[in-house]
Amino acid sequence: MNIRHRITLLVAITFTALVSIGGYAIWQSRNSANEVRTVTEGVVPSAL
Repeated sequence: MNIRHRITLLVAITFTALVSIGGYAIWQSRNSANEVRTVTEGVVPSAL
């Protein structure tokens, strides 16, 4: 395996890892927003 293949593989793995981490972060953010909405629904009027 020459240097070009190694660099290409490293870039592909890095891109895949970043996309995976970003997707997980978005998923966590949406879950947290739903939890906050659920918790505050009884305390704060939904008109806000």
